[in-house]
Amino acid sequence: MAILPFGLTPRELQVVTLLCDGLTNAEIGRELCIESDTVTRHLSTVFDKTGLSNRVGVAMLAVRSGLVKLPTPERADLLEKIEESFQRIERHIARSRMLVGQLVIKEKS
Repeated sequence: MAILPFGLTPRELQVVTLLCDGLTNAEIGRELCIESDTVTRHLSTVFDKTGLSNRVGVAMLAVRSGLVKLPTPERADLLEKIEESFQRIERHIARSRMLVGQLVIKEKS
């Protein structure tokens, strides 16, 4: 198993990564299927291991050290295009459901 910087565990790295995405403790908890209090304990351990005392400091350290990579402009554009594609697909599905519903109503009439 690879040794992570600052002696972080894989779960602590997940918490730090989501912290860098701007998620709250509650949101991180939901994402990782753990309690918010557990996220708080993970962050407390991360603060101890890194010698930092707040989320911003941890996020800056994680990005500057390469522990967490933020999207580059090119990757951000790609993510935006993917999101737009999903939105188009969702609209298409909603329209298809509406049309099927209309057909069912006509058949019943």
